[in-house]
Amino acid sequence: MKIILILFTLISSTVFAKEEIKKFKIEGMSLKDSVLDHFPGRDVVNNITSRYDHLSDEFHVSEIYHHGCSYLDDCTFEKYDVVSLVIKSKSEEILFPIYGMSGLIYYKKNIENCYVEKNKIVAELQTIYNVEKVKSSHLSHPSDLTGQSHYEESKLYFDRGFARVTCYDMSDSMQITDALAVDIFYQEVDNWLNKIPSSI
Repeated sequence: MKIILILFTLISSTVFAKEEIKKFKIEGMSLKDSVLDHFPGRDVVNNITSRYDHLSDEFHVSEIYHHGCSYLDDCTFEKYDVVSLVIKSKSEEILFPIYGMSGLIYYKKNIENCYVEKNKIVAELQTIYNVEKVKSSHLSHPSDLTGQSHYEESKLYFDRGFARVTCYDMSDSMQITDALAVDIFYQEVDNWLNKIPSSI
């Protein structure tokens, strides 16, 4: 009876964790969704970036821009200007599941609005994943040698992954638009990006 109770608890916890993970969405998408439920396959393939070609083919990254698909109704984003999806190549459960998501919102000359939105998203993530501790930092951007560009980052850890919300305040000399970046990944994706063998 005790063994059955333990097994039931483990199964319930796993189901709960999966449901919680799927609560946070970027343009209606959540982790473990099939990318084909949101975009035509050819648009996903056509937008795969070559930036990660030096890594294994365990994952592929597709960058979808606002109005960037062949079917505009499928890519008219409500909030984000760019959405990047980290797609697992092979999965027995779901066809081409999303294992990581990034959303980018540009802020031209109104960086204060970026900080307001950042705080809202961090609070939402804390509520969804029941995370009390947030690791925050305010640093100079390494690409700007003048030290005039900065970014403010908040990072939250949850079961099997993490989320990061960042405001980039770039100097005019960099000719890069200020932006808010929202990233949410399974740990497997972070391992892949850092070339660490996955143990899952």
